[in-house]
Amino acid sequence: MKGIGLRELAFVGYPVTDFDAARAFYGGILGLEDLDKAVRHLEENGVKVVMGIQDYPVCRLALIADPDGNTIALHQKKPNHPDVASGPA
Repeated sequence: MKGIGLRELAFVGYPVTDFDAARAFYGGILGLEDLDKAVRHLEENGVKVVMGIQDYPVCRLALIADPDGNTIALHQKKPNHPDVASGPA
């Protein structure tokens, strides 16, 4: 199977125990333009880093945990790398 053709996610649901804490986390703390800055910012704000930044051929990736312990992947495509989801360039 080559994949399901998913291009992007518009919505993801996670179970939470405290809606206000989840809203503050996802809406106020979590945001990403620069992976290094984002991971530093999240650590400084008490977010658990499950896996520090790892380099892969097409991207850089870090894993964090939300207030309920759900693991979230922070993904940053490498510049000038073809979109893997669309297949070979």
